[in-house]
Amino acid sequence: MVSTRRLHGFVITLLAFGLLLGASAGAASVPQAPEQLMTEVSRQMLDTLKREREAVRERPQHLFDLVDEVLGPHVDFPRMSGWVLGKYWRQASAEQRKRFISAFRIMMVRFYTAALLDDPNQLDDLLARDDGLITFLPGRPAEGDTTTVRSEVHMNDGKVVQVLFAVHNRDGDWKVYDVTVEGVSLVTNYRTSFAQEIQQGGIDALITRLEERNQALMDQVVNGKKAAQ
Repeated sequence: MVSTRRLHGFVITLLAFGLLLGASAGAASVPQAPEQLMTEVSRQMLDTLKREREAVRERPQHLFDLVDEVLGPHVDFPRMSGWVLGKYWRQASAEQRKRFISAFRIMMVRFYTAALLDDPNQLDDLLARDDGLITFLPGRPAEGDTTTVRSEVHMNDGKVVQVLFAVHNRDGDWKVYDVTVEGVSLVTNYRTSFAQEIQQGGIDALITRLEERNQALMDQVVNGKKAAQ
């Protein structure tokens, strides 16, 4: 069975590489439904991976750089951070919020992307797939500025995984603020675990642990070690 972490890693990397192409193409003259935009940019993902494959093979952390470059503009990390911390977000100071957003963003990029670097053959397996990796399903018109984009990820073993993207329109751009893989919400999952840590040691201790974990993940990838579980 494919782990939830690996599926999240696949989805996040897919989204990031697709949006890298979409961001460089310039704004569309006619606003698109979010599933249409995500469908178009995902088709270009494999070309991007192929162009960058040698660079990633020589310097695996380059994958972190690419994903980090595109997640910032297209994922609403402040909103996601507020949801993840829940009531503790309201209690946090402006400085604590700033540090948490930064540490959480880096953790998201490195932890889930590193899942694709655990096995050197994973990216090569993706490159062997010409299309059909992910299908974005038609959705109902957005109600207000928030909607859910439904999709199906087609794994190499024939398994079809249901993935939901929670998106909202912010300043004219659709931004992702949660990803749900087979019923497991990334935001809800972290909200539970982070609440337990804050209750035990406080928010500063949580932020410090995330910062230390981020550095450890980078060190492990640079040194060619398997990413931490």
